[in-house]
Amino acid sequence: MAMMKKIILPIILLVQFFGCVDIPTEGVTPPNYKVPIRFVNAYGSDVTIVIDNSTTYNISAMGSIDYNLVNAGSRTIDLYVNGDTIREVKALTVNEKGTMFIHSPNSEGRYFTFNKERNTYTLSLNDSLPQVRFINATDTTQLSVADTSSNIFSNKSFVTSSVVDYELMSSTYQENLYLKSGNTFVDTVSVNLQARKNYTLVSVKNGTATKLLQLTDD
Repeated sequence: MAMMKKIILPIILLVQFFGCVDIPTEGVTPPNYKVPIRFVNAYGSDVTIVIDNSTTYNISAMGSIDYNLVNAGSRTIDLYVNGDTIREVKALTVNEKGTMFIHSPNSEGRYFTFNKERNTYTLSLNDSLPQVRFINATDTTQLSVADTSSNIFSNKSFVTSSVVDYELMSSTYQENLYLKSGNTFVDTVSVNLQARKNYTLVSVKNGTATKLLQLTDD
């Protein structure tokens, strides 16, 4: 009987030990990280965008697609325009909300430029002014944006940078702004730039004409 107890006790202890071990029955699913991306077509023609051979956006000339959640990481983006197909790979980082501008090839031969954005108003609550940035997404060498008295943004080159910072305006604007190439007026647009908001002004192509768009970034 004593011998039987000696055999049974180790068996019980082994059962208890293995019963406490956490053995997963399936693999752990990794987080599905997303990035909010907006597309703006500055190319001058209607385009189709396909991300990773699955998600498709059709964007008219001067058009835009509001923010959509796209998988973070390395993304393959195909641009279909005027019978041509252009493929680029873009790295999208988690929590970097931004706009992907589609444009004529820049000095690096790129058709896409991704610009990060602020998604909150970053100044003191005592400030009652808008924050605005201007992006020249056309192949015109330099462009400016002016009000009735002076330039607000002067001689901005064709965008190649992923960071174009915002500037604090001296006032709110509910009036016409003017897109200029040198001293030549290219386009006029009625804007509504309100206090404590972020905006992007962007030059785009519509056929051969250059236009100015107002986008709200908040």
